[in-house]
Amino acid sequence: MDKNGIDLVNGAISPFGLVDEAPHTPGPDAIWQESSWVYFGNGKGVGGGIHIGEQVNLGKSNIFALCYADGHAFRRADDDLEHNADIRASGRFSAGSYMITPIDDGVHVSGKDDGFELDLTFFDQSLALRFLTVFPNIESHPAVATSSVNIQSPGQVRGKMRIGEQSFTIDALSQRGHSWGNRDYKALRGNGSRWITGSLGDRLNFSTYAAIRDDGMIIRSGFVVDKG
Repeated sequence: MDKNGIDLVNGAISPFGLVDEAPHTPGPDAIWQESSWVYFGNGKGVGGGIHIGEQVNLGKSNIFALCYADGHAFRRADDDLEHNADIRASGRFSAGSYMITPIDDGVHVSGKDDGFELDLTFFDQSLALRFLTVFPNIESHPAVATSSVNIQSPGQVRGKMRIGEQSFTIDALSQRGHSWGNRDYKALRGNGSRWITGSLGDRLNFSTYAAIRDDGMIIRSGFVVDKG
């Protein structure tokens, strides 16, 4: 529940639904963006994250990929890729060779790079937890102007990953997210925010966010899910 006693899990203040899994109509500003991401870990040295961002009005996409397993690691960060409007029109999110595709009960994540390949399917823990909002009071929350609307879901990923010549089978706890709207990091001190998210199965899931605006306002938000 939030500080006013509103039940977040049952969506009492969340206006989101299945239609919000698909790409949204861009707003007019250059800083409007839409992002989709999946972070995962098995607690035994295998994990990573794939974050795709689309700056539609600028014609650009960006990727942050960091994955590791058994002492091997791969990292890719590129914020100046050409945006693929055709892939977006098909209902998917992409940046270069990386793609996140909404499916009935989660998303499919794929990526292929020099010395790296990933093919994962994320399964939502439950439909009731599919649209958890990090900034519950969507229209008035001060974080929306700097960090955009944000929904997240706990779940599990399964699939394959290759780093160099080593291949790995992935079966891990995971969190995924989706955001859209204006994202103005220059309005934040340090040009960014801090985020910690994690999953311990159906027993505990959490996400915490913190940032400081240039006017000194501290923005803090997040959620904890305890046994659903």
